Amino acid sequence: MALRLPARLLPPGLRMLQHFVYNPAVPFEKQRSRAEAVLRLSMRVPRSTTLEDFDIGGVTGLRVTTPQADPARRVVHLYGGAYCIGSTTMARSFAHAVSKAARAVVYVPAYRLAPEHPFPAALEDSLALWHALVEDRSGPAPALMGDSAGAGLAVATALELQASDDVMPVALGLVCSWFDLSREAAPSPDPVLSPAWMSACGAAYAGGADTTDPRISPVFADLTGLPPMRIVSATHDLLYPDSVQFEERARAAGVRVEHQVEPGLWHDYPLQAGTITQADRSAAAMGRFLAEGWV
Repeated sequence: MALRLPARLLPPGLRMLQHFVYNPAVPFEKQRSRAEAVLRLSMRVPRSTTLEDFDIGGVTGLRVTTPQADPARRVVHLYGGAYCIGSTTMARSFAHAVSKAARAVVYVPAYRLAPEHPFPAALEDSLALWHALVEDRSGPAPALMGDSAGAGLAVATALELQASDDVMPVALGLVCSWFDLSREAAPSPDPVLSPAWMSACGAAYAGGADTTDPRISPVFADLTGLPPMRIVSATHDLLYPDSVQFEERARAAGVRVEHQVEPGLWHDYPLQAGTITQADRSAAAMGRFLAEGWV
């Protein structure tokens, strides 16, 4: 059995990461290289899990497959990183845990990042992969999942699919989500994110576009008709208010919503699956929820 750490031991290290990586004073290129070095050491998966590079629909990424996975069951996971520093490495521990619980193959696209590629580049890449997976007709519609900025991107993707009358996800999984880039984040106990860093990343992604555009900040969208969704949040997350507001709007629009709130934890804690028990539970519950879409 893998060793699990008490959650209380992680915040000091996460605060160091905030200063070392998630820091607006550090150029984005250096943030990415620093983050990748840390993540390659910390985001591990069992040897029985297969990690494969893919190139589908002109979009590259990482395919995560556990021994339990049914190839006909597919999940697209959009990683976080505030649209500026994310990578497939960031997602692999969480993707492994979801793949195991959902008995599905998880596709993590390496979508283009700002500021080199501002909005709508990430959305274009997400849609390109989705269309390619759906068009191959090798199984039922995939589920769609994202963490942090990737959760906002997942909702924006679903909204675009709905607007064009395309195949919709069977379910949405939304983890510690960034739904409102127009809002100035208030200080919080979060050891991961700072308001200054989020503001810098939001400006880089928007690239001068209106941050209240629902494709950038889906909290402003009409959410009517979206698939069932599971929202995961944490009370010490800087972005916790986004999840609360989005849940209210989704329920008002008639969407079926499950919302798991973890008290006292930080931004994107489920990505520490394999390290802390709370993350293991959250990832497993997310996988089971997504799997309901194929029943």
